[in-house]
Amino acid sequence: MSQPTSPSSVSTELQLPEIHAQDLPEWRAAQPGQLLELADGQQAVVTAAGPESLTLLRVAWPRGGALPLGEVFTAGAAELAPPLRLLGAWYPPKSTPPPERILLEAIRRGFITSHSCGVPWPLGGTMQLSEEAADRIERYLFEVARSTGCAFPFHDIAEAMRSMHLCPRPDNPALCDILSAEELKGRAKPSDEDLLAFWAREVRRRIHTSDWLAPPL
Repeated sequence: MSQPTSPSSVSTELQLPEIHAQDLPEWRAAQPGQLLELADGQQAVVTAAGPESLTLLRVAWPRGGALPLGEVFTAGAAELAPPLRLLGAWYPPKSTPPPERILLEAIRRGFITSHSCGVPWPLGGTMQLSEEAADRIERYLFEVARSTGCAFPFHDIAEAMRSMHLCPRPDNPALCDILSAEELKGRAKPSDEDLLAFWAREVRRRIHTSDWLAPPL
């Protein structure tokens, strides 16, 4: 389930020398900041280690596994029975980043995506109406005008449609709004970090409200 990540895509405070995957003799050998794979295949980052349990943040399930990802949970000896695999380290053991920071790193590293966690990306990209789509609409309008005898400027309409941009609505990704080129220029483009942080907050909100969608098959 883990995916390779270039060092430049990981925030500086979380960069560490690579640790090769290895079997752990027992769960008490795990330290905060390490990424573990449990016997059932789920992967989680250790956020705290106690004498009787580990606190972890779940970042991956095997395909078809249960949700939610991004959830902080406590596991004792029963849940941490061998085989237990150490896959790497995400931050030094003495660091204490908040769960939101670890969640954001899981998103950046590709562990948590809209496909794996069931939460749709809330800020869809803006799409330009293709020439083929505009031509099909123009032909349709022409047939409507020819069959009904109604004359209207379908050439002008088709030309206007070619300058339109479709933008999925944040509140409902199944719906699109239409933006003109002028409106698009007037919008401040958020940075990648802003988009990731926005989505991380949405994932956390879904976790705490139990408002989860079914994962895709």
